[in-house]
Amino acid sequence: MHIERLVNSSTIISVFSGLVLVFFSLSLVLNEWKVGAAVHEGQLRVIHVGLQNAVLEPTQVGAPEETVVLRELCEMNLDDMPDNVRAISLPSLSVPVFETPQAVWCALADEGENAGKLLMAAWAPALVVSIWSSMRTLQHLCPQVSPLLDRIEGLGMRERVIDVSVTAVWSVYWLLILVAVMMYAVRIPNSFGIGPSLFGQSFELARCCVLQSTLLAVILLGRALKLWSTQSVKDFVAEVRESRMLKFILYLLFGVQIVLYLIASLTYVQLSAVTCFMGLSYLATKSLHMLWGYVFFTLVSMPMDLFVLVAAPWHRLNFVGLVAYSSLTVIAVLKAVVLVGMLALHLKFNFRLNFRSDRPQRLDDDNEFEA
Repeated sequence: MHIERLVNSSTIISVFSGLVLVFFSLSLVLNEWKVGAAVHEGQLRVIHVGLQNAVLEPTQVGAPEETVVLRELCEMNLDDMPDNVRAISLPSLSVPVFETPQAVWCALADEGENAGKLLMAAWAPALVVSIWSSMRTLQHLCPQVSPLLDRIEGLGMRERVIDVSVTAVWSVYWLLILVAVMMYAVRIPNSFGIGPSLFGQSFELARCCVLQSTLLAVILLGRALKLWSTQSVKDFVAEVRESRMLKFILYLLFGVQIVLYLIASLTYVQLSAVTCFMGLSYLATKSLHMLWGYVFFTLVSMPMDLFVLVAAPWHRLNFVGLVAYSSLTVIAVLKAVVLVGMLALHLKFNFRLNFRSDRPQRLDDDNEFEA
């Protein structure tokens, strides 16, 4: 029952946090799905592209910003502009730079509208899941909700059917968010006229929604298909609570690393998180194979983490990228600390195993491992 409440609570938190991320990615506060350099009305501009509007930031000091509607730029007839407006000369280039093609503005307008429609449509299934999960959570706190749930179950909707239905509805939300982000990333031009264009903070928030909705989809699928045992989860929680100091600290540090890996995955998916689960498996099962697998993959991944951190463009990172790479920095430090702790725990156990001769010892002796 406690596991069910935990799943419902995590569902509610994930749904509302996902809706907040979608809201900010759609809002005009950030309005930055892509950033690049363009030529507009004969002037070089840094353009911050939203889904419907764009902010044209001038390169000249003191000049005001200009907010334009992408659809209006698409419908503007650039062919009627004189040549002295269509082309400009830059000191760093030997050839003139022409006005940003009309096809670029039309692509930005079309794909922005399509992505916005998909993101708005994703709110409907997300709200359905949040309402149902709220009712399941309030069932134990508010007695007035129980008769309504009993009436739904009386219609033949068994718990298994309801869980599968909730997972299917959430999968629709996940699919809409995924398609919106993927289609926008694929169809948007890689250049606005001068140099490459980069994804902005609003796009990063939308990609966060994909990661967050994927994680919750896995949780809901596990509940619907009964992929975990409630008793096993309770035994694991009891194991953590009853652990001695060193082992408990290792459990805690592994949990912190997993959370930081999720944050670092905002830039790209971190497969190194698998090593954390190998370490947790060793702590819970005392399997030497898990220990040596953890040690091997941790030692291999640590130099790679350092290369990534050294090569990171820290001076050009936006807020999301800065948080992700800062998480990788903390992970690199925790890896070294946990590796030393795991080896110390194993050597401590082996020392007791080899040098205590007052009674027979076994590798799976829980008391000795906990010491």
